Amino acid sequence: MALEEYAGDMNMCCRCSLCKFIPLQMVKGFEHANVCPSISRYNFHYYSGGGRLNLGAVGLEKGFQYTPKYLDAIYNCQMCGACDVSCKYGMDMEVLKPIQELRIKAVEDGHTLPALDKVVDRMRKTGTMVAGKSKRSAWAEGLGLTDATKQKVDVLYHVGCLTSYDKDMQKLAKATASFSRRPV
Repeated sequence: MALEEYAGDMNMCCRCSLCKFIPLQMVKGFEHANVCPSISRYNFHYYSGGGRLNLGAVGLEKGFQYTPKYLDAIYNCQMCGACDVSCKYGMDMEVLKPIQELRIKAVEDGHTLPALDKVVDRMRKTGTMVAGKSKRSAWAEGLGLTDATKQKVDVLYHVGCLTSYDKDMQKLAKATASFSRRPV
């Protein structure tokens, strides 16, 4: 769905703050009342589910102004869904899906998460997110593993970029591959 399809939900947000806390009837004390990691860190409505809904509603109405602060607010969300669950405890509206669509819109408009731009650029150029000088499969040398690109296998283990290139992480890959070769 597109962001525009959530305009009703975004405009329905009344800034009640349900998205920030566990359902109020269940709060036993202030120390563990926050449900939203962003609110726990920033303690400002702008970084809550409701704050992000407001950003989306205003963007649809007046146009999107992708300032660094705006991008910081929409990308500093772990997308855990806690705001959505807490909001639905008292309201019948979507919170998480419009936030996802807000991010999609930002990317479509050419405003990606700046912290990941280098990683995405490296992946486009090299096919990996990790700058590695060795062969991707060097960790598996000497283990006698079957090459799944040449032969059918029963188990396929995707090691991933970091584990393929990081010498310390390669120990984990080797141990996992050796474990999967043991008879049951």
